[in-house]
Amino acid sequence: MHSVEAEYTRIEDSASPKKAPGEYQQNGKTNGHVVQVPHRVAGFELFFVMIMLIFFGSINFVLIKVLYNAYGEEYSFFVSQGINLLYVVYGGLLVYPRLIQYNGVGDRISSMLGMGNISLQMRKSPQRRFLIMGMLDSCGTFFTAMGAVYTPGQYQTLLNQSLIPWTMIMSVIFPG
Repeated sequence: MHSVEAEYTRIEDSASPKKAPGEYQQNGKTNGHVVQVPHRVAGFELFFVMIMLIFFGSINFVLIKVLYNAYGEEYSFFVSQGINLLYVVYGGLLVYPRLIQYNGVGDRISSMLGMGNISLQMRKSPQRRFLIMGMLDSCGTFFTAMGAVYTPGQYQTLLNQSLIPWTMIMSVIFPG
């Protein structure tokens, strides 16, 4: 099994001003970059996260069914746009503070969240694929809203869960 820690050496002394005790440097690399190894969730913390995921996932499916029934097919476009707006807001709350360049604030926020820093190379990478995925997800949400009124709740859950194997199959058929 491959371990992230196996690729890094822990720095025990702070002889260099770029390297602080407790940070890691990548083995075999001489470019001088020091990285923080992300926090791994294990034990009770993992159990707690899984229980919360099951709990909130169940509530999510019930509330979506109630929402779609309340607005019906007539307002399904506006319901799907509201859901997509919430995706943008929640995603923005997680990503935007990490982009702040002032005095390394974004890097500190990333390390507090247990995530790697957003590098300049990541910011300059092409975003076209993400735009396409977002448009397809938006269409999927709209079609879900259209058909949810006429689909019983237990079948909606089954259909939503079938997305995982279908995504895996399509990833094999259409790689890249």
